[in-house]
Amino acid sequence: MDEIQMQQMQAAGQVPEQPSQGQPQGEPPPQPPQGDELEKFTKDTLSELEKELAETEQSLDANYAKEFAKGMSQEELELMNSDPAKFLRLYEERKAADLKEKLEPKRQKIGAFKENLAKAEESRMRASVEQEFNAKHKGNSAAKVIDFFQNDLSQRMQKSLKDKWQQNNTSELEQLEEVYAMMKKGDKNVLPFDVSNEKYGQAEGEGEHKSAFLKQ
Repeated sequence: MDEIQMQQMQAAGQVPEQPSQGQPQGEPPPQPPQGDELEKFTKDTLSELEKELAETEQSLDANYAKEFAKGMSQEELELMNSDPAKFLRLYEERKAADLKEKLEPKRQKIGAFKENLAKAEESRMRASVEQEFNAKHKGNSAAKVIDFFQNDLSQRMQKSLKDKWQQNNTSELEQLEEVYAMMKKGDKNVLPFDVSNEKYGQAEGEGEHKSAFLKQ
């Protein structure tokens, strides 16, 4: 398993168990971090990755002139003497390109880690909102409300609601409550249907169980 896969599992809260080899017999294996401990673990991991990037960049920058001088060609030596300004431009361009090439993998790794952290947090928040809604409305689930929003409302209605929620900064729980009230009353025709007859058009993300309320 490479480092990026490990980080993706960490960001999703799926940290694999440590190998049992070398553990004292009779003792349970260490448990993966959970809850607040997992959040701290992932943030610490991200901090370490960013620290490693900064240290690598600083080291490459500090030592670049020496390494460049070692590999200078005869043409570059002559250019340094004949046209110092042009030589310095060449040096800066070469340095920028070389540092980018060497640092880009680390930057991509950090970007992927941040993206997975954001997805994990979004998933956690969505689950929390849906759990709160389900607890308040016994016998009616958030999943049913989301299905009503995605499959029973026209795309025009969906867009109208999303635009209003974004403009008013409406919380996800309030969005669920508003659509739930519409569902109970059967309000599918609040806005006229499109002449293209897209009443039953699928919302973006068809085939996935995604809360449309979280997609602004």
